[in-house]
Amino acid sequence: MEKDNDVRRVSRSGGGKRNLGEGGFGDNGTRNRNQNRNPENRRSDNRDGNRERGGRSSRDREADIRSSRSRDVSARSGRDREADVRSSRSRDVSARSGRDREADIRSSRSRDVSTRSGRDRDRNSQGRDGGNRTSQSRDMEAGVGGNRKSKDRGNTKSGRKSRKGNQDNRIIQIAEHRVKKNKEQKNKFSIKMQKKLAVLYMMVLLAFSGLVFRLAWITRENGARYQKQVLSQQKYESSVLPFRRGDIVDAKGTRLATSEKVYNLVIDAKVMTSEVRGKQIYLEPTLQALADNFDLDINAIREYVTTHKTSSYYVPLKQLTYEQISGFLEAKQNEGKTENQDTKQDVEPTQKQGGEQDSDQSQKTDTGQTEKGEEDKEEEQTVKGSINGVWFEEEYKRIYPYDSLAADVIGFSGRDNVGSYGLEEFYNDTLNGINGREYGYLNDDQALERTLKPAIDGYNIHSTIDANIQMIVEKYLKKFNEEHQNEIVQGNGAENIACIIMGVNTGEILAMAEYPGYNLNDVRNPESLIGTRMVELVTNANGYEELKKTDTYITEEVLANMDSDQLYLNLNNLWKSFCITGTYEPGSTAKTFTVAAALEEGAISASDTFECNSLVEVGGHMMGCHNRVDGVLTLEQAVAKSCNVSMIKISQILGSEAFCKFQQIFNFGLKTNIDLAGEARTASFVYTADKMGPTDLATNSFGQNFNVTMIEMIAGFCSLINGGNYYEPHLVNKITNANGSTITHIEPRVLKQTVSASTSEVIRRCCNAVVSNGTGQSARPAGYAIGGKTGTAETIDPNTHKRSKTEFVVSFLGYAPADDPQIAIYVVVDRPNVEKQSNSEFAKGIVRNILTEVLPYLNIFMTEEVTEAERQELDALQLDITNHYGRPSEGDEEDEGEDQDEPPNADPTGTGMSFPIDPETGYRVDPETGDRYDPNTGFAVDGAESVPNPDLPLNPNL
Repeated sequence: MEKDNDVRRVSRSGGGKRNLGEGGFGDNGTRNRNQNRNPENRRSDNRDGNRERGGRSSRDREADIRSSRSRDVSARSGRDREADVRSSRSRDVSARSGRDREADIRSSRSRDVSTRSGRDRDRNSQGRDGGNRTSQSRDMEAGVGGNRKSKDRGNTKSGRKSRKGNQDNRIIQIAEHRVKKNKEQKNKFSIKMQKKLAVLYMMVLLAFSGLVFRLAWITRENGARYQKQVLSQQKYESSVLPFRRGDIVDAKGTRLATSEKVYNLVIDAKVMTSEVRGKQIYLEPTLQALADNFDLDINAIREYVTTHKTSSYYVPLKQLTYEQISGFLEAKQNEGKTENQDTKQDVEPTQKQGGEQDSDQSQKTDTGQTEKGEEDKEEEQTVKGSINGVWFEEEYKRIYPYDSLAADVIGFSGRDNVGSYGLEEFYNDTLNGINGREYGYLNDDQALERTLKPAIDGYNIHSTIDANIQMIVEKYLKKFNEEHQNEIVQGNGAENIACIIMGVNTGEILAMAEYPGYNLNDVRNPESLIGTRMVELVTNANGYEELKKTDTYITEEVLANMDSDQLYLNLNNLWKSFCITGTYEPGSTAKTFTVAAALEEGAISASDTFECNSLVEVGGHMMGCHNRVDGVLTLEQAVAKSCNVSMIKISQILGSEAFCKFQQIFNFGLKTNIDLAGEARTASFVYTADKMGPTDLATNSFGQNFNVTMIEMIAGFCSLINGGNYYEPHLVNKITNANGSTITHIEPRVLKQTVSASTSEVIRRCCNAVVSNGTGQSARPAGYAIGGKTGTAETIDPNTHKRSKTEFVVSFLGYAPADDPQIAIYVVVDRPNVEKQSNSEFAKGIVRNILTEVLPYLNIFMTEEVTEAERQELDALQLDITNHYGRPSEGDEEDEGEDQDEPPNADPTGTGMSFPIDPETGYRVDPETGDRYDPNTGFAVDGAESVPNPDLPLNPNL
């Protein structure tokens, strides 16, 4: 019995709750039967129970535990599953904390006591039957102790084996139950449930995909609108820091176009109408400051502010200079702060003045401060006032310091930093920079923090234009207009007056100007249109819309009756540069190209002579010379006297195929690729060899029946006189960043070789003869020898589609100095406002005036003798005579003239006429026609350098 009790105790202490209950009292039925059969056994059980309750020594309990464990090990079954289950259970028990084991023991003991309650009651009832029986039992037990002990050991061993088997079976059942439970948990979801979950998963996935697609569509279609809505609701949104558009400077660094910082007045109605302690302390003081410093309708401002109290961005004034806003800033600095605020803080115009309220507006009071004192402070702040709710937004305004100077070269740029026309458009991306950002956010302490990403300014453009030369050119173009304005019709001195000055050996444009111009700082001012011919949009025979000039000259009355579309159409025509977009027939200036092509092709030589009998028949049409009879002429004389008949004969020798080939070599019909926006292409205005007939070849030889632009003519002409190098014309030679560092350096670029050096030398001799003793004598400035070629061409009447007998384009294409060309100059006067337009003196006079001032400025010294009249002219212009610094060339020129062989039967004067001299004008006058001729050279003064013939076929594309 003692060992049996030990086994029960071991089970309670080491086997867990379930093992204690089953191990200790798993054999109750057997033990009760034994107790009923043998009173001695019952008494023995009582003694054993008393000893158990009395407590065994720790040494006995440890021995019992070791004995129980050894018996457990020997009793283990060979089955692996049972051993694993018991081992797992033992580890679980050993891993439990001491507190849990004590709780399990107390719980097991309470169950043990309750289980034995019935047995104890039986013992008590037996004890009440008679105390003698109990004492007697003790005596008998003492007497027969040895027999009883041996018997008890046998009973205990058999009971222990029985209980041990029951305990092992119980452990196996528990393990099987757990395995079954785990399998059930693994198969928790049935197939049907799994299918439902799969369907639900697909539905969620489709819904999510649709949401993503919808968000992407909203972002693409309405992203900007929603972004504006979000930004309008934010108090501390990020702000854009605008970049500064790069400058355009001339060759000496003078700013022709720059960007100036300006400010937009922004009113924050939300701040201005906000209340402090129930009062609007900002509204009236701020409105009063606005009224004192700006030209505003304060009543309209007050109405807007009070009716739009949630508005934070209202701009009543834009592009104010710092001088215009300085008064308001000073008022805000002095009046917009209380005595408790730091009055030494500088006020920056770029800050959002009033965009945020000062967190210290509500002053903290000390404990001892009375309510009356706080009211006094509030009254003081209300009376003193505060300017708040107004700030200034930075931006840049494009400024052109010289107004209309080089307007057609520079172009203009609007507030959106998009260039229009000229350099502003061509170099738009280079001039523009990258905007910066200022990010505003609230930190954890609700304080405003800002992160600045600075803007990157645009690059600066260094042009080849010399502002001084440009001013000289524009001065004389304007002078010509003033001299002939309203002379025949109520309009400008000519429809177009233009001039280009170009570096012969670089392709750099030193000046490019035309009249009429416009003010770059006020490009939409319609007053610039007064005096020009009105244009309209018409549909041509091919179905395309094109501009057509009308016979109406714009006056103030006509301007008042224009609608917005007509006004914009005419302004757009004014903004275009005639030098690169206007096309016209070049006239006799093209004769130098005809001669150069024939020389280069070997069709003629410099020593050839040509006979002019005034008329020549080509293709059944009679073509004449502007001179009566030139007789036999050398090549130089043919060019100097601009003989049409000689040019026709040269072209016939050259042939149409070679002629068209050299036109393309000289770049006629092709773009020059000048770095200006809007260059016209004249490919359709020139002939191809397969479409050129004999009449077309003849008219083309003296510069009619095909169109060019001014930039085409001067670029090709420079190649004729510089040795044959065709330079690409350009207006920019350097690009720098905002710090002045060079980003790109543009070198002169030779595109091709047009003619040989020997041909170029012959052309220079011919052009020098034009000015020395030919049609261009009046173009020579005082003290200088120059070369060039005059030109006159009839225009085509848009109504009759025939050559006009009254409207002409006159021009002069020259260079200086004559012996070493440095600059080329080209002046075109398109239909001058005079009675007889064919006089090329108009163009030659402009060239002479311009070169008289430009050549000394360029340090090109005089080489010719100055007459008394020229000396007076130079004195009036305050110009020095510089011929003593140069190389005298009079003797050389005389020797060169003496060495030239005159062709047989050549007319030294070239007059071929005996017309009387008009004493009033000094010209020879034809009594039949009234045409005037130079008395010395016999050149026609009023007539064109080609005789108009209405029957001549026209280029259908002109």
